[in-house]
Amino acid sequence: MIEGKMKSEKKQIEAFHESMESEFKKDETAMAMQHIEWAFFPIIAHHHYYLVVFNLFKGTSIIIDNSISGATYDSKYKHVCDLLKNLFSKHLKRYKHPKASDVRDKKTTIMKLKWGTKNNEVDCGVFVMMHMENYNGETATKWNLGFPTEEENQTIDLIKMRIKYATKMLMHEVYKNRAMMSEKAHQFAREYIDKDEKQKMIKENIKKKKAEQDAQNVASAV
Repeated sequence: MIEGKMKSEKKQIEAFHESMESEFKKDETAMAMQHIEWAFFPIIAHHHYYLVVFNLFKGTSIIIDNSISGATYDSKYKHVCDLLKNLFSKHLKRYKHPKASDVRDKKTTIMKLKWGTKNNEVDCGVFVMMHMENYNGETATKWNLGFPTEEENQTIDLIKMRIKYATKMLMHEVYKNRAMMSEKAHQFAREYIDKDEKQKMIKENIKKKKAEQDAQNVASAV
């Protein structure tokens, strides 16, 4: 929908509505979102994840992005976010939501995060999950996760976050391979008893993953 694979606006709207139906299991009351305050949309664009949050009581929206690039809304987010706002507005209008027009028309603000990054190009997905888990409407000046700044070195904290979210996903009841992954985790713990050695292996695998992602980005740009 976002990258232009669907040229027809009608098809875009229907695809968006079908996606919402899937998320809400076709529950009409839930899809109307009349009593929901916050709607979270994780976005991936140009190999980068960030978060768009709508306040459905006010009709406002914000962008929560760990990347500090200095880019404006028009230069970085407009193409994707304007389409999202339009599709979401039309979905809400279908259910006569009072803020449907505001969702589309009100200006989107970009939150400036104390823990934002300039050099980290691999952990945007981790930041998105952290932001989704913790955001509940605070302004940038009041929102404090106790997360270190990039200058304070976020490496260890990000590793902990990766472990936390990976564990939650792999151990969730809907994951079909949960038993297998649990056994692999126990096997890893038995084989690598030394804490420093475990940390080293985790860092090496993250480094390897970054190299793979960099290679993929180069290939897609050619």
